Amino acid sequence: MRYKKLFLILTVLVFSPICFTSSANASETNTSTSLSLEPKVIEAPYLGLDNVSALVVVKLKIHNVHELKEFSFKFTYNTSILEPCPPHDSFGMIDPSFYLTAGGWTGSSLMGQLGETFSGSGTMFTYGFRVLNPGSTPLNLTDSKLTNSSGFTIPHTVSGCTVEVLSFEDCVDGEYVELMEQYDSLNSSYSLLQTDYHSLNSTYYNLLLNYTRLQEDYDSLNASYSFLQTDYASLTSTYTELEQEHQSIISELNTIRTLMYILTATTILFIATTVYYRRKRSPLVWR
Repeated sequence: MRYKKLFLILTVLVFSPICFTSSANASETNTSTSLSLEPKVIEAPYLGLDNVSALVVVKLKIHNVHELKEFSFKFTYNTSILEPCPPHDSFGMIDPSFYLTAGGWTGSSLMGQLGETFSGSGTMFTYGFRVLNPGSTPLNLTDSKLTNSSGFTIPHTVSGCTVEVLSFEDCVDGEYVELMEQYDSLNSSYSLLQTDYHSLNSTYYNLLLNYTRLQEDYDSLNASYSFLQTDYASLTSTYTELEQEHQSIISELNTIRTLMYILTATTILFIATTVYYRRKRSPLVWR
């Protein structure tokens, strides 16, 4: 009976690390890095008006990333249905929370480098696409690359979304008004966010400029401090030499004063002795 208990204890001790290792590997697998475009299905109306078109807003989200430093990717979609808004390479707007956490970034919304490494999950950018024609198109990410602070590529998965542009006839059943209200709300929010982004970007560059000026002032003050410290050391050495010369002069003056006292006393004694002997030798003269 005792040996059976011992055997059970040994069995538990041997297989427990294996179970923990399997659980750890499963946890790592479940927390893999991914990029996704959300929402997954977007419906937008085709207005069919000159100079007026609906705007499709999509968010790029990142999940479970560790020490992200650089990123790059491209969009693929049906160019006869959608076009970037505004139509150039950097048409996205960075999420304010991601901007603050990552310490800003340099480059564009399709390829850039973060000011600080980012770990965790969140919304990176918001992109706008203008509707050109009715139809359905997948909106996917291609050539995506994530790099950590050490320059290594971060393995990740990507998932896109689907944009369905409805014709006017499809929206007449009452959803058109709701979609227009949502569009106006999103367009207003997008404009506000874009204004906030420009304000934050301007503030960031002003702070960077002030930091550069303060660094230059600090370097200048540090150089002045070094020069003053050298001058102080030189003055201290000169003062020490003058102090030594002063003490030497005072010592010499004391010696001279002592010798003068001795000479004066000797002279007086000599005169007194001379007068005494002269009076003693010829007392009549003195009388």
